[in-house]
Amino acid sequence: MPEVRYSDEEHVDAPPEAVFEYRLDYERTLPEYNPNVSDIVRTDGGGKLGAGAAYAFQVEIPEMGAMPTTLTVTEAERPARIVNELGSGLIMARETCTFVPSDGGTLVTFEVTLSFPEEMAGIAEMAEQSGRDQVRLELDLMKKALES
Repeated sequence: MPEVRYSDEEHVDAPPEAVFEYRLDYERTLPEYNPNVSDIVRTDGGGKLGAGAAYAFQVEIPEMGAMPTTLTVTEAERPARIVNELGSGLIMARETCTFVPSDGGTLVTFEVTLSFPEEMAGIAEMAEQSGRDQVRLELDLMKKALES
């Protein structure tokens, strides 16, 4: 199964605890920091944020249209790390977000691994660029929301 890996980071002028909590509240905040996301609902029946929380939503992918997507929080280590598993059809992703104190704020790092079946190897470059664009957008809009 082919994989693509990429990462990006941003300094946010807010404490790690605030950035962690904002990021983890997907149902409320994901559409704020990713305007390509719509119709998000929690699907696991729980109410507590953290490991085990699961969501379904639509994400608009340039040149591909809206794709149903799932997100499951697999790890949540307050206030340092969140790991998510995401799926859109045959494309799967593992996203690790870390929150490290830095210069009076937080260095936020996203590391993503995309996996897809061999027969979809031809879309690797497009999938990576789209993923990079989504991550950059999320980092920029999280920074703006948390610093305003």
